Amino acid sequence: MQMGMGEMTDWLLGHVNESVIIRKEEEGDVDQVMLELEKISYRAGQPEADDYVDDDRIILHGKGKIAADEEGGASGLPRNSYEIALEGDCSGTLQNNELLIRTERAVYRVAPVRQ
Repeated sequence: MQMGMGEMTDWLLGHVNESVIIRKEEEGDVDQVMLELEKISYRAGQPEADDYVDDDRIILHGKGKIAADEEGGASGLPRNSYEIALEGDCSGTLQNNELLIRTERAVYRVAPVRQ
C-alpha cells in the first residue's frame, strides 16, 4: 500500500514509546539502528547560501544504538536522533508491519521490535 507523508508520519507516531529497528540500505552498504522512539519531527529543506537546498527530513528522536560490526558491537546514537533524508522522489509503503521509505539514494526500513 502506497503511503503519503501524512500516513508515514501517522504510522511512526503509532510507535512512539516503543523500540524500533531502522535499517538503511544504500549502495550495497547496510546500517542498522535500534531506537527507543520518543517522538518524531519533520524539518523542511532550507536553501543554503550557495543555492544548495538541503533535503526535507523526518527526524526520529530517542536513545539508540548503532550496530557497528558483524560481531555484535554497537555504539551510542549521536544526538539521540536519527534523520531520514527525503531525497528526490520519495515513496512509502507498509509491508508486514514494516514501513519502507524509498528515496533516490537509499531504502529505509522501520519496524517495531517484537517483544
